[in-house]
Amino acid sequence: MIVQNWMKSDPTVITSSMLLSEANRIFLDQSIRAVPIVDNGTLRGLLTRAHCLRAAENVARTQDKHEFDYFTNKLKVKDVMAHFPDTIEAGDSMEHCLRIGQEDGRSQFPVLDNGKV
Repeated sequence: MIVQNWMKSDPTVITSSMLLSEANRIFLDQSIRAVPIVDNGTLRGLLTRAHCLRAAENVARTQDKHEFDYFTNKLKVKDVMAHFPDTIEAGDSMEHCLRIGQEDGRSQFPVLDNGKV
């Protein structure tokens, strides 16, 4: 079994300059847990729902109106995303993908096909 047969063929991608609040809305609207960050056709990072929750938790902990406003109106995806994440290739075997996930403790990987997400 190869990754290409299991992956989403036209994944949602976002840019690093997008507001984190907008990215969070995409997670909720599309019921997804991770999204690749692509700028000018190049993979720059990976944003997970967990990244958004950690950022929101920090704001909720302080209960500061200015931090909430910053979180809502200024915090960008590039501020919290995982930069240059590990990737897998569309032609890799699922066994290879699962092995990497187990070794690294990860469950989401951007899939590249000829260098493109």
